[in-house]
Amino acid sequence: MRLLLPQLEDSFGVIARYLLKASLTQATDAARITTGSLQRELGVSRPTIVRFARRLGYRGFSDFKADLIRELNERASGPPSAPDHVLDRVARESRDSIDKSLRTLDRAVFDQCVNLIASAKIVIWFATGDSGFLAASADHKCVIAGIPSRAVVDPNQVPALPRQVGSSAVMVVISQSGKWSAMVNSLASCREANIPIISITSRPESILAKASDYVLTTAAPDWTLGGRPFTLRPAQAVVVDALILAAALRRGQIPVSWEDPHLWAASSHEA
Repeated sequence: MRLLLPQLEDSFGVIARYLLKASLTQATDAARITTGSLQRELGVSRPTIVRFARRLGYRGFSDFKADLIRELNERASGPPSAPDHVLDRVARESRDSIDKSLRTLDRAVFDQCVNLIASAKIVIWFATGDSGFLAASADHKCVIAGIPSRAVVDPNQVPALPRQVGSSAVMVVISQSGKWSAMVNSLASCREANIPIISITSRPESILAKASDYVLTTAAPDWTLGGRPFTLRPAQAVVVDALILAAALRRGQIPVSWEDPHLWAASSHEA
C-alpha cells in the first residue's frame, strides 16, 4: 500500500506526504490517525480523505487504516536480528507492486489501449535505459501474437517515425519515472501526426504522463544502489504482457492457450 503514496498529487498528495513524514513504524501509530485528526492537521475535508482512500483502491478510510495497521504488524512480526533474505525481499516487493497496480489501474483506460493496439497497423514500443528490455520483450511477443510492432530505444529515432509508419500507428512509451525531457520532447512529431501515445509509468504527474493521451499507472518501490535508481519492473511487465494478450484476443487471429500441459507436467515431474 505504501508504494503508491509517493505517486499521488494535489490534495491526495498532501495526505500522502503527511503519512510518509509521520514515520509510521508501529500499528499503534496508525491507530491514532482518524479522518478528524487529518482534517485538523492538514485542513482537508473528510470527503477528500475518503476519496484519497478510494483512490488507493479501498472502500473508505477505515479499510485503508486497517490495511496500514496490518502491514505494520507484518513488518514488526519478524525478528529484527534476522533481516529478509534478499530473494524474499525482492519477491515480496514485486508481488506488492503488482497487487497495488492492479488495484488502482483504470480498467476502462486499459481497455481503450487494447482497442488501439488491436486495430493499429503497427505498434511502436519506446523505452530507454533499463526499460529498454521491456520494449524488446514486447516487440518479440507481438511477433508471436501476430501484431505488427517495432521496438525503439533511441530517442533520436523517434522524430522520423511518423514518416515511416504513418498515422495508423500507436506509440507505447515505458518509463518508470517519466521525467526525461529528451524522451518526451522526441514525441512531438508523433503528437503532430495524431499518433496516439500510451504511457506506462509510475508517476501520473510526470511530464511523460502529461504528454500522453492514455496513462497506465503502475506502482514500484524506489530503491537505489550506490545512489542510483535500482528499479523493479514486474508491474510494468504484467501490464505490457496483458496489453498484448488482450489485443491478440481482440484481433482473434491467433488462439491463446492459458495453460501449457508440458510446463505443468515438467513441474509435477520435478516435484
